[in-house]
Amino acid sequence: MKTPLLTVALVVAVPAFALGEEDVRARLLGAMESELARSIEKLQLKEYEAPYFIAYQIKDEQVRQVSGRYGAVFSDHALRDRRLGVDVRVGSYELDNSGGDPLELFDLAELNSYEVRKDAPLDDDPRALRNALWLVTDEKYKAALAAYLKKKGKRVYEVDAEERTASFSREKPSRFVQPPEPFTWDSQRAGRTVREVGELFKRHPEVFDSDVKVEARKEVRYFASSEGGALVTEATRYAVHVQAVTRAVDGQLLENSRDYYASTEAGLPKLEEIKRETAQMISELRALRTAPVIDPYTGPAILAPRAAGVLFHEVVGHRLEGDRQENDKEGRTFKGQVGGQVL
Repeated sequence: MKTPLLTVALVVAVPAFALGEEDVRARLLGAMESELARSIEKLQLKEYEAPYFIAYQIKDEQVRQVSGRYGAVFSDHALRDRRLGVDVRVGSYELDNSGGDPLELFDLAELNSYEVRKDAPLDDDPRALRNALWLVTDEKYKAALAAYLKKKGKRVYEVDAEERTASFSREKPSRFVQPPEPFTWDSQRAGRTVREVGELFKRHPEVFDSDVKVEARKEVRYFASSEGGALVTEATRYAVHVQAVTRAVDGQLLENSRDYYASTEAGLPKLEEIKRETAQMISELRALRTAPVIDPYTGPAILAPRAAGVLFHEVVGHRLEGDRQENDKEGRTFKGQVGGQVL
């Protein structure tokens, strides 16, 4: 089974854009690949197996956010964060340390161990980044080695399966670099939205709490693997969230909300549109306060697209996961039915 970390590398198979020398992203990706090469060549405990696969991921996230209530700004902040993700595999593509027993909540042997921090330097310093990667890689290698030996030991007591799925698949590595995306932030516009939308709730004291939030997020994701795969992708998201709370006459808590998303700041709805829909949301809440309670119902239902997707995921999606077909604690609904009809 592929981990989500590797899946990202395999999905993208389009021509790469070259990283220029002045592009700071080249410095970070280069540091990742240098540390990968060093780890694959030298990382090994005496008398134990070396890792056969290592992958690094960095998520560089910037956040701008303004929120408030009652027509006033309560919070205005900016955040920058870089987080490391390290995947170390010991064994082989046929059998490695992945896919542990989900019912084993913790290992007593780890109680006295030191957990390495998973943050990366915000300064674009290759040496500092390599040091952070080295610490996490060392921790992950030892954990992977212990899990691999434990997994091999468990097979002594297992009945030989008719068919076993390989732990990992060997794929042709892909390299892709996305051009940089702009990240704009109009703090005055965000503050005005929070104040003017929040002002609407002051006219309705029965709506006793509300929150208006405007935010922007940019995530730059770096990926590199020992197989030669490399990725740099960027994504921006802008959002406006409006929430409100009231109580029905019988005391039941009632909530309502509106959410807007866009990939650019200009793509967000105009302020007047948000105010108009917020007024509609308030009207819905006021109507719900005195609405009769619906009796319990059993029967057919028509679901909205988003809800239908979640229902399908919970009812069918999990049962299709490959590792569940080999776990004797699972129902294994679709075991041995690869290529067969599901629905």
